[in-house]
Amino acid sequence: MEPVEWDTSPLTEPAPAPRRRPEAAKVAEPPAQGSDGPSASDRVAALVADRSRKGWLIKGGVLAAVALFSGTLWGASGGTITGVATLPADPPQLVYEEHATVADKDCAAHAYDDTQQFLRKTPCERMLRLLFATKAKDGSPVVVSLALVTMPTVNDATALEQLTKSDKTGNVNDLIRENRNVPGGPAQFKDAGYASSVEGTTVLIAESDFYNHTRKDVDLLQEVSTDALRVGRAINT
Repeated sequence: MEPVEWDTSPLTEPAPAPRRRPEAAKVAEPPAQGSDGPSASDRVAALVADRSRKGWLIKGGVLAAVALFSGTLWGASGGTITGVATLPADPPQLVYEEHATVADKDCAAHAYDDTQQFLRKTPCERMLRLLFATKAKDGSPVVVSLALVTMPTVNDATALEQLTKSDKTGNVNDLIRENRNVPGGPAQFKDAGYASSVEGTTVLIAESDFYNHTRKDVDLLQEVSTDALRVGRAINT
């Protein structure tokens, strides 16, 4: 089977570069790291500077979300990336544009049906939910919901993931259910692609749907959702 070519270009084309190239912005010197090669912050800065590299660039507030969720401290100012970060070993293949990020500690208040009952009996430690826009490998615009739910134990996380991926057992609310959306995107996830996994004590839940509400291709959407789990792993690192 020939390898799949993923479309990792941004949703909107960048403006043409001006004819006169401005002087390159000066980048702050990172802390001395000895002779062991580039620091983690150097590698993050290089990755962010090169959008085409693996296509895993996440625009918007995800850097802050990573800091909130894992204790990693990343700062972005004037194109300079500082701090310490771990690059994902298995980076996402699509480009994700972040449109909403919400952190909560009362997970049951943001869930429904059996999943809500489970979270009332077994409260989570924290939950992070994000809403992205991306493009599937055929170029179709797609909205992606990603939730990271951290439970007290691995067993609790495993039980929650088994529950959420079962039929008619409810789930945590995607942000569209709470009146957030991507401009031009669907009003709800209807024929969505679903993927989930357990990473330590954290459950990753991804759903995706086309902007075009009449389009149906669950297999393609599941590929997008599976790729979005890689974003979750990067945030949860």
